[in-house]
Amino acid sequence: MKLRDYIIRRLLLAIPVVIGVLAITFVLSYMVGDPITLYTTERTPIEAIPGIRAEHGLNQPLYIQFFFYLRDLMMGNWGYSRSARMDVTATIAQRFPATIELAMVALVFAVIAGIPLGILSATKKDRVPDHVTRVVALAGVSMPIFWFALILKYLFFYQFYVWGLPFLPEGGRYSYEYVSYTPITNFMLLDSILTLNPVLFFDTAIHLILPGFALGYLTLAIITRMMRSSMLEVLKEDYITLARSKGLRDRVVIYKHALRNAMIPTVTVIGLAFGGLMTGAVLTETIFSWPGLGRWSVRAILQSDIPSINAFTLLVAFIFVAANLVVDLIYGTLDPRIRYG
Repeated sequence: MKLRDYIIRRLLLAIPVVIGVLAITFVLSYMVGDPITLYTTERTPIEAIPGIRAEHGLNQPLYIQFFFYLRDLMMGNWGYSRSARMDVTATIAQRFPATIELAMVALVFAVIAGIPLGILSATKKDRVPDHVTRVVALAGVSMPIFWFALILKYLFFYQFYVWGLPFLPEGGRYSYEYVSYTPITNFMLLDSILTLNPVLFFDTAIHLILPGFALGYLTLAIITRMMRSSMLEVLKEDYITLARSKGLRDRVVIYKHALRNAMIPTVTVIGLAFGGLMTGAVLTETIFSWPGLGRWSVRAILQSDIPSINAFTLLVAFIFVAANLVVDLIYGTLDPRIRYG
């Protein structure tokens, strides 16, 4: 089967998953209260409500209302966000880049640090580097994100400030007091490059350090543990023994022969971790006052903002589906024995 046909088939298989998520969010939104809140604002006049009910099929049976709900979603009418005081689609366009930027920084940090640490731990099994790496990974898996984020904030902002040391920002996406920013794509690092603004780039990067590290540390720990376990299994294989018997250096054996096969289960973890970063961003963004989807979802829950909660749930589901597809495609690159069939 060609790669194109495989992608099409996987996308078709993802449709029932997405429809299932849509059905669940639809039913839950009805259990919370009157669905008219999906399509009205605080300023909607009472006399306009009957017309809105008729327009969106709210006077029809429940299964008919679901088709109206799907129609509205496909047309970009995701409702009005009371927590953000604007349309849900406009809120997503404004806040989604901030969350993706934070998640990508966390993921890059986790991958760049986690894979080498896992390899080091496996190749130095039961020695000091292995013990240290396992403690680091165990700490990352054990610590709640919100607690770790608060500790980082306390140490690198409050304590450094008290002792007169260079401190990192306690929150926010940039220092709006002295850095000007005109959105182009809402990806601030990208916009700073497009506008040739090194001050904005540096300031944005500084603001990303603490939340990016807090969000990525758990993923780093998981990647490290998986990479270590997978590498230990691969190093026991006969072809590794044969490569070493030929007199090849350990570096060649590990990075040329063992790494590719050891990466296969690790890639699965990385792909799923990206979706996990979206949900982990809820706590991280709240603690660091990061203006992304996670912080918006918390405000939406506190205010019973059903359209916003539905939108966040759907976005996370879409990201998990896309991540699974990308992971399956990477499998074929890492292992030529895998065929799309």
